[in-house]
Amino acid sequence: MPTLAAFGEDQRRAIEAAVDAAEQKSAAEIVVSIAERSGRYDRAEDIFGFLIGLVAVSVAWLIWQRVEPDTSDWVPGYAVSMGLVAVLIILALWTVLGAAVASAVPALSRAFVGRREMSEEVRRRGIEAYHLMRVGTTPEAHGILIYVSLFEHMVWVSGDDAVNAKLGEKAFQGYGDQIAAGFRAGTPVDAIVQAVREIGDMLAPHFPLGAANPDQLPNTVRVMT
Repeated sequence: MPTLAAFGEDQRRAIEAAVDAAEQKSAAEIVVSIAERSGRYDRAEDIFGFLIGLVAVSVAWLIWQRVEPDTSDWVPGYAVSMGLVAVLIILALWTVLGAAVASAVPALSRAFVGRREMSEEVRRRGIEAYHLMRVGTTPEAHGILIYVSLFEHMVWVSGDDAVNAKLGEKAFQGYGDQIAAGFRAGTPVDAIVQAVREIGDMLAPHFPLGAANPDQLPNTVRVMT
């Protein structure tokens, strides 16, 4: 998936225009939110760092380790040139360095995060975005959130209580999959725009426009950091 840099001013305007057009068809309010990532995944970063530490120890062992005669004791024997203390120091230093690099470049640790954990984090952050952006507090109580999490390659779409009561909580699941597929295909903005249009069409017969149609929530793309 792309980073937030892929959503420049032109791309955001295209999404916002789609939201505005969809809201002209019904009394519902659609909010699009994009986050770089939903979870911290410190354990995955630590695992990556530890693997880097093991690689560093292996390289050091191949380059510097020597078995040499030891004449310091009464009985002749052999000793290694790189002892346990040196190995532990190399392991610790490179583990910390690897974890720091993984923290700065999240994509490096993604392979060590389970899909279930990512799904739970996306849902948790999506619910947080839902409340922060007051999706469920519109006077008409017809709000829908499209929450896109880039690191996890996942999308969470949910309506408020009134919408879910009429359409069911799983009504929007397909749109999340549709947007995620668009991201994988390299057309993230088009995928979001198309999903917004289809959601607007789906909501229109259930939540028809009233005499007045105030814009109760901003149509701007909300970025979560």
